[in-house]
Amino acid sequence: MIYPKTLLLFLFPLTLFAQNFDFAGETLFISKAEKLFRQKDTTLKFEQVFPGNGTDSIRTFLFISPQKGYLAAGMKLFRTTDSGITWTAVHQNIWVGNSGVIAAMGDMLLILGPNQTMLRSYDSGNSFDTVAINLPITTYNLISFMGASSPRYAVLYAPDFTPFTGQKHYLLSTDSCKTWSEIPSFGEKGKSRFISPRHGFIVTMGRVYATSDGGNSWDGGFNPGGTTMMPGGGAWADSLTAYQTTYIDRKLHRTTNGGTTWSAIQAGATEIEYTVAGGKCVAFRERDASIIKYSSDKGNTWVTLDPATSVEEESPAQPGSFVLHGNYPNPFNGSTVISFSSGGEATADLSVYNANGSLVDKIKGIVCKSGLNQIMWESKDLPSGVYFYSLRINTFRESLLTGKMILLK
Repeated sequence: MIYPKTLLLFLFPLTLFAQNFDFAGETLFISKAEKLFRQKDTTLKFEQVFPGNGTDSIRTFLFISPQKGYLAAGMKLFRTTDSGITWTAVHQNIWVGNSGVIAAMGDMLLILGPNQTMLRSYDSGNSFDTVAINLPITTYNLISFMGASSPRYAVLYAPDFTPFTGQKHYLLSTDSCKTWSEIPSFGEKGKSRFISPRHGFIVTMGRVYATSDGGNSWDGGFNPGGTTMMPGGGAWADSLTAYQTTYIDRKLHRTTNGGTTWSAIQAGATEIEYTVAGGKCVAFRERDASIIKYSSDKGNTWVTLDPATSVEEESPAQPGSFVLHGNYPNPFNGSTVISFSSGGEATADLSVYNANGSLVDKIKGIVCKSGLNQIMWESKDLPSGVYFYSLRINTFRESLLTGKMILLK
């Protein structure tokens, strides 16, 4: 099947599988209600990070690179550029109910809005404009993204959704979502996305489709195991390595040659309903299970991860309390961000010392708000080496937080 280079759009009902864990590169993230947890180094222990959503439950999060990702909670959309350690609100009034409402690649960010509109950003969410979605079809229930590979090319899925019946429309735009044209249907869509500007996949009940030219053309479809696919069980780690679960035999299949051949590498006690992958890592959850099966070697060996015992939850900062979250990146070149939580409004003084204990920089009167705070520190002309910083919180009861950082030039 050959299509002109364009944007594919899918109109689709609410996704059937909640996305509560995902990889940023090879770092696994898990969300529980309003809380987000990040994998510590290469261990299977997790620490809590604070996007800034407060008590709003996290509905979806999506990473488009090891560093950059987006998270939706309440009416806010947050962005990270440092592998999920710190987050910034990029939109304060948008409802992103599920992962099918958002598509991103590079600096492009597309969000399906209310009343047949789409929000577009080409600077990673710093600014948006709005375009109307005018589709050349009349029979459909809902709209969702298949994905978007470039600022001009996007695909939507728009079914007349009665399970296993009705039209399953796929629509393509090649002009930045201004106009749409219908393309041949792949069938009832499950999980789908572009993992790079060139590579993407679509999981249907019967086959797995892949593209290696940004959606310009799609292969004829793979059928790992020769049986029915689990719609949420597909994940591509890179252009060659992919995983797909099947329904009847309850197996996880793997390809390492872009889909040409597949082999079963794991069997579930029940259906494997959701799978994610990144780099050499892959993880899946079985139906009605709380535990996650995890592999760091492309599925050759597995361990069981229980989020109930592997995550470290931090209590909200109490009035008058302060918690240092460290700095990122570390090591760094040029600048680094120091993060800490404050139990109330205050001011702070930042002092930086070299390895000899000499003061090399000081910033006074930093205004702190209740909750997560971030300070960007620039090394300027300082040489490479180990540095120490102290953050003195000026309240009625003075607090001192200290940390260590490494400058590499």
